[in-house]
Formats: sequence, structure tokens, C-alpha cells
Amino acid sequence: RRDLGLLGGQRRLHGPLINILPFDAPYTIAGVQAKQRVLCAGPVEDLNFNFRAAPDGQNLRLEIEANPTLYTQQGLQTHLQRFQYFLLEALQASTLEHVASITPAEYQQWVEGQASTEHPIPATTLTQLIREQSQRSPEAEALSYQGKSTNFASFDAQVQRIAQHLISVGVTPGSIVAVGMARSDQMVMCLHGVMAAGAAYLPLDTAQPADRICRILGSAKPAALIHDSSLCTANAEFSVPAYDATQLFSTEPDTSIALPETQPDDAAYVLYTSGSTGDPKGVVVSQKAIVNRLLWMKTHYGFTEASRFLQKTPYTFDVSLWELFLPMLCGASLTVAEPDQHKDPHALAQLILQENISVVHFVPSMLAAFLNEPQSQGLTIGHVFCSGEALSAHLAARFYERMNGSLHNLYGPTEAAVDVTYWPVSKEHP
Repeated sequence: RRDLGLLGGQRRLHGPLINILPFDAPYTIAGVQAKQRVLCAGPVEDLNFNFRAAPDGQNLRLEIEANPTLYTQQGLQTHLQRFQYFLLEALQASTLEHVASITPAEYQQWVEGQASTEHPIPATTLTQLIREQSQRSPEAEALSYQGKSTNFASFDAQVQRIAQHLISVGVTPGSIVAVGMARSDQMVMCLHGVMAAGAAYLPLDTAQPADRICRILGSAKPAALIHDSSLCTANAEFSVPAYDATQLFSTEPDTSIALPETQPDDAAYVLYTSGSTGDPKGVVVSQKAIVNRLLWMKTHYGFTEASRFLQKTPYTFDVSLWELFLPMLCGASLTVAEPDQHKDPHALAQLILQENISVVHFVPSMLAAFLNEPQSQGLTIGHVFCSGEALSAHLAARFYERMNGSLHNLYGPTEAAVDVTYWPVSKEHP
């Protein structure tokens, strides 16, 4: 009751109520003509379905009463239509398994229409798609970090270098490679390099206690660990072959090593969530699943080579997947924010202006902080995506009051490859 805000009075914990009133039958006293009229049934907390005897004494009359602060008259009419349809279908059915609780028109709109998302998925992988894009636009900018620009040709060469290093130390298709690095252009290349080696990457939050990192490594059993100075490494403690990222970029690999052909059903990445018990729980996502998700986003929002993405989401949060890989699928440029810059609204606003960013993600709480930044006033960003927290109508309205661009609300569990629902938040109907 405390958590639901139901303290005080006798407010019930449940919502809708079915009320059968057999005493409400017409009077049938011989020689007396009488009827009753219910003047007041008391307050209705949520929604009441009342069944009363009809005046003919042979039928039931259905009435719906509702709390006017929770329901509209139109909403009640819709509930009534659904309920009548359900009752008529239920009376004809031997089991309720296939009896819908929505009307045929609603079923056609939402199930056969909006929710009908089945479509062919290309039999390919992120590595293959990005390699093809790199070859189509070798001179275009792929990465920007701290004012340093890397074109697609150099990016592809660095990714292959990392993949060849990993293969030379025993990483094979199907392996998991842990990555414990601060956000940088090298971090992005390492993640791509792990996939190019046929392995799945496992991002580690270097700010977490070593105890938790050890538990994750013990659970995932990665074949290798790539790290930089942000991860306090004690190789004996982690019990994983560890490789300094600086050495990977400075040591010439064996270029005769052929890269494996990754398959759509191969694992692409492993993310550890808190789990329902508080213990880390690893979620493995396939190449096919994330390819489907990213190609949808590219097509649905019309991203092209001219789009400019910002990578600021911590790579242990699955939203980072589209920041890290979608730009390369589009042949677009990815600007990488410096470590902890995602927490500084002023620094973010300056970076967005300097790099002409057109695609960015905010959790709603950070969007609220960003809108408090004076430089957000009048700022234009083509696409602003929100997920990870509830996006309130008030915050959406405030976005359109201060900024120019389109606001999108996405949601999905890690297990379903980032997002499963999307909603275009319009200026007229936030």
C-alpha cells in the first residue's frame, strides 16, 4: 500500500470489480405496482462491472461505473464494446483459450496491423555489412575523437589488425573476449575487432568493484581480456589472459592470418545485467538479432552517409550497440565522447555543436538535465532518442519548447536485442 500510494482510508489494492446484484430484481408482489431507483451507489475507486436484473425479470443488465478521474466516457464505451463481444464469443466457446478480449476491429489494427512485424532478415553479420560499407567509402570519415579523424579505410585496417592479434593468441569463432576500456576511438575499434575475429565481445565497467568483475569473468569464461589503464589489472586475480590495448595498436600483426567468416547465428556480444536476484546475469545476443535491429533503425529513420552520430552511452548499456555499429552500417561518421563527458550537459552541448551531431541518445533523466543547460535553447538535433527510463509527457513537451528536432521513445529488454517498441513523440501529442 505504501509503494502504490494507497495509504489511508479503505482503498482496495485491486482495480476493476465485478458486482452481481441479484437483489436488484423487479418487485413481484401481487396487487402492488412498485419499482426501485438506485440514487447513489457510493464512490467508485476504479472500474465496476455491475450485473443487475433487467425489468422483464428474465435478463441481466450490464452497467459500467468508473472513476471519472481515471476513465473517459469514450473509454468506457470502448470497454463496453469489448466486454459485450467477449461475452458473446465466450458463450459459444468450449474453452477461453482462443477468445479475444479485444474487438475484431482492434485485433486487425493492433495484432494484424501494427504488431505484424515479420519480415525477411538478410543472412549476414555486422562484420560483413561494415566491411562492405568500408570498401564503398574508404575516404569518408568513420570516427572522430578528441579532434582526430579516422577514415573508413584506416578504421577497417585497424579492426583487421586487432582481429589478427586475437586469432594469433587463440581466440576462435564462438569465443568471448572481455573488453575493459574507457571510452575512446580505440575502444570502438577493439569491439569491432573482436567481432571480426569471430568472437563475441563482453564489455566490462572498469569503475565496478574488482569482485564483481571477477564474478562476471568467472561466469563468462572469456578467452581473452583487452584492457587499458582504466582497468586495474591483476592477471592472476582475473584468471584471464590479458592484453594491453596499446600493444595491440603498436605491434604489427601477422597479416597472413585469414579472418573467419562469421555466421548469422554466431554470438555478437554478451551483456551482463543485474539479474532478478542482484547477481550478474549474462545475456548473449546473436549477429542475426542485432543485424535485424540495426537495419530496421537505418531504414525506418532514413539514416544516410550524411548522418552524424554521437557515442556517449556506456558500452555496458545495450543502447550503445546502435551508437557503436549503426554509423558504420550507414557509412556515417561517429563522434566519440570522452570518458565521463556523457555526465556533463555543458560539455555535451559544446561537442554536439562542434561536431554538428544529428543523432543522439539520452535517458530521460539526462535529457532533463541537458534541457537545463543554457546552450540547449534553440539547439537543432535531427533525431533525439530516449530509452532506459519512462519519458514523461511534460519532459517531451519541454524538449519541443527548447530544441528543434524529432523526439523518439524506444523500449526493450537486453534479451531482445536492444528495443522492441518505438513511438514517435510529436510536438502536438507529447
